[in-house]
Amino acid sequence: MAQFPKNIRKILVYRLGGLGDYILALSFFEKLRRLYPGAEISALAAPAAKELLVSAQAVDRLILTRSLHIPGLSGLLSGSSLSDLIRIRAKIDPPYDLFIDLTSKYSPTGWMKPLLFHFLCRPRFSVGLNCHSKGWFLNASIPEIRNAREHLILRYGKIIKFLGGDGEFQMGRISVPAEFLLKAETFFRKALGSEKGGLKIGLHPGANAGDFQARAWPLEHFGSLIEKIAASQNAQFFISASHDEEGLFQSLKARASRPIQRLPACRSVLELSAYFTKLDFFISNDTGPMHLAVCLGRPTLGIFGYSDYAAYGSYPPEIPFLGVTLEKTSVKKSRQDPRRLRQITVDEVYSKFVELRTRLENQIDPAR
Repeated sequence: MAQFPKNIRKILVYRLGGLGDYILALSFFEKLRRLYPGAEISALAAPAAKELLVSAQAVDRLILTRSLHIPGLSGLLSGSSLSDLIRIRAKIDPPYDLFIDLTSKYSPTGWMKPLLFHFLCRPRFSVGLNCHSKGWFLNASIPEIRNAREHLILRYGKIIKFLGGDGEFQMGRISVPAEFLLKAETFFRKALGSEKGGLKIGLHPGANAGDFQARAWPLEHFGSLIEKIAASQNAQFFISASHDEEGLFQSLKARASRPIQRLPACRSVLELSAYFTKLDFFISNDTGPMHLAVCLGRPTLGIFGYSDYAAYGSYPPEIPFLGVTLEKTSVKKSRQDPRRLRQITVDEVYSKFVELRTRLENQIDPAR
């Protein structure tokens, strides 16, 4: 068995995913930097990681995929993935002293891709997450038990602890530039006009195109939820939607009898963060924007389909967050099956909203 290297000079962290995955990994990168201040830390990641990791100064080199991060076999066996692999092979600089795999290996491609890059990086030592022995190629592994409800941040903490660091973790924090905060203040001042004193509630009805059906609560439910909240609260509603989700916003606007506005579509995560900091409440599908709101300390209600809010929601529990999911159902968890989300009723989500609002009534919001 390989011995853990005494002198760590070159590290490569492997993690392909979406915005939410990198928000959950921010603390890991911060801890790794403090643990190895003199090492060159590289990250092999999807494009969603770029702004977060660069702004946090978490890595020295960032190697971004173009198509290999696409979930499933299509992100591994397509012609574009082959050309992407050749391009990345030219960018990595083996051998590495340490290869760290942050992938949860629940599916076949969950271990096939890290195995491939483990081979290409030729590390002296490797460590990572391991579910059902799918991390057999690693020198050391952190066991994962599917559906054990252990938060992903705690699993990352075990890797840091194995490396000799402090395994105590919290959600990472994002520093929002003042120029973006000023833009957000100007937007809300104009948007609210003479309407003062009410709640500013953000909603994100969208989801990643790759598994939209299994992550997107029905749009008509969002419309009904707006009506139900507006009937009991003095509130203004702001929809978070990307440039590609204009149709989603227009459909929701047509369904709602009350005025709703759209937050500016931002290509920058840091700019979007500025608008989120001004919200009093955020309601979202299990997506990157949901994790962003949690990271920024916004009271957040997450609606979960096949994933588990206990494992992928907020951490630590002191962050104002509640998840809604089906605890008892005959429908199996699947990226292709939307029935789990459709069974979550408007009344269930509204009751969670009331619960979280009640919890926060007498608390001072530290993020404002």
